[in-house]
Amino acid sequence: MESEARTHAAGAAEGQQALRRIERQRVSRILHDEVGPSLCSAGLMLGLVEAAGAALDAESRGLLDSIRSALESTVDSVRRLSYQSDPDIAARCGLESALHFLAAGENATISFPAGPAGLPAAQAEMLCLTVRDLLLAWPGRALRLEVTPSGLLLTAPPDCRLPAAPRLALEQAAAGAGLVFSCSESAEATTVSLTTGRAN
Repeated sequence: MESEARTHAAGAAEGQQALRRIERQRVSRILHDEVGPSLCSAGLMLGLVEAAGAALDAESRGLLDSIRSALESTVDSVRRLSYQSDPDIAARCGLESALHFLAAGENATISFPAGPAGLPAAQAEMLCLTVRDLLLAWPGRALRLEVTPSGLLLTAPPDCRLPAAPRLALEQAAAGAGLVFSCSESAEATTVSLTTGRAN
């Protein structure tokens, strides 16, 4: 009976992961294929207005400059979100770049002295998924990520807690990718590790 419940829970977790993956792919595709090109098109049109309006007064020029600045900032945000929402981000740009994209705009520092060598795609994606989920769970918190030869170590302030349900979901997803997930909470810090089980 207990083994059936475990199998059912594992199947449910895999189903949830598959649905999340499909949704992330859809969001990433919309940002990359629709929103990004529309913003670039708006930038080109703005360039035409700027070129045709050489005789504009200083106030109008200032307004056009403000519009260009806002547009460029939005293009950067959409590009970052396109990468961050992509479930295949590690395959798309490599593990180190993927982690930097995920942490962009967050209060997180990344140390990548010697990442895991020859990490299978499923494990690299699981590292990225875990970082993405924890950044979402603890927005704006000072997180420290260290990528080691055996995986990932994330340190958060002590008031960052991981409730039982998300912890179990991350443990099951990690196990499905052949990784070991652990989380320890103390008065000094909350520490999450995701390892391959290989020696450092």
